Amino acid sequence: KILNVSKYLWVNDTQSEGRYKMSMALSLREGKLRRKEGGLLKDWHLLLTPDVAGNNAPQEEEFEQMITAAGGQMIHYCSLPIKDIPKHRVMVITSDPPMRSQTQDKLIRQAAHDGEGFFTVTWLYEIIMNQKFSDTWTPRKEMGLRLSDYW
Repeated sequence: KILNVSKYLWVNDTQSEGRYKMSMALSLREGKLRRKEGGLLKDWHLLLTPDVAGNNAPQEEEFEQMITAAGGQMIHYCSLPIKDIPKHRVMVITSDPPMRSQTQDKLIRQAAHDGEGFFTVTWLYEIIMNQKFSDTWTPRKEMGLRLSDYW
């Protein structure tokens, strides 16, 4: 059940909206649309790389709650290599900026290569706050590109 939070929200908080580059009214509207579709991250699996959680960011359990609330599923590093889910529906989340250890780990790199690629935690916050992907973003599978096309 989704609770009615309207009495707790500050719509038109221009200071916060400016700082986070978002509109609460638009996010609420987009959120209603995404819920009808199963959530913003429906059918996506997100791998949080080591040293993202708790490093000036929420703890891993809180990330998992955010991802699940947005309709996605979290992959834990201990489940690598990926076997039982569609690999092309995987996004790998790194720190911002990414740490070398996050992008050079063999198992993480393979998950990014087979999946949608690397994304920063800042990007994840932005899409969740705005309840939509960038207007210019299209999954690589739909574009016919692979990460190796950029190497």
